[in-house]
Amino acid sequence: MNPEGRKDLKLATVFEAILHEHGEQSNWFGETAVTIKTSRFDDIANGVDEIVEFEEQESSPSYLALAVDATYSTFPDHKLQKIKAEINEGELAQIKYAVVENIGFRGELKKVPKVVVGVSARTVNELVELWLSKDNKALANHPVQMQILEEVLMQAQAFAKYAESKGHHEIARKYEKTQAIIEGVIEQKKNQIGFSDSGKRDDVFTSLEVGLSHAMRE
Repeated sequence: MNPEGRKDLKLATVFEAILHEHGEQSNWFGETAVTIKTSRFDDIANGVDEIVEFEEQESSPSYLALAVDATYSTFPDHKLQKIKAEINEGELAQIKYAVVENIGFRGELKKVPKVVVGVSARTVNELVELWLSKDNKALANHPVQMQILEEVLMQAQAFAKYAESKGHHEIARKYEKTQAIIEGVIEQKKNQIGFSDSGKRDDVFTSLEVGLSHAMRE
């Protein structure tokens, strides 16, 4: 691995840790969301770093698989291409060693919609400063959560449409459900006391947007 790759890996590891902690503690994914760290096997073999569980009152929980990136360079398009290839095969993410403590589940999760979330090195460094100083209030209201939600939303919309076009209707429904959940969380954020979103997004967000557009055209 070259020096830039090592720096990106270190960044991503730190970002994963912050995302895991504040995705749940600070409700970055909404008040009903629980973050679950995957095993090293699922990280390496299945490309899933984190699972988000959305608890629902009238049905069983919904799950979202996250591949997490933080980078000094542009967004790695190959991860989007991998998700697209899985959809072409009629597949979704599979997590072999899942531990969902709140419902006492240990085992395999199948057919989980997957997206990639990423931020820039500058954003990670900003989050690290707040994290190390234990400024949980600032982290709870940090606009990075809106960037992450919008990244999930744009992919859920694109992959739902793509799956439908390929005749994989069950996959399309899974991504459509993710889309509906995230749209609801974004609406909640707009009314969250103390939360202010400038609307600015970092370079990785823009790179993801472009990469997703290219992937859907190819």
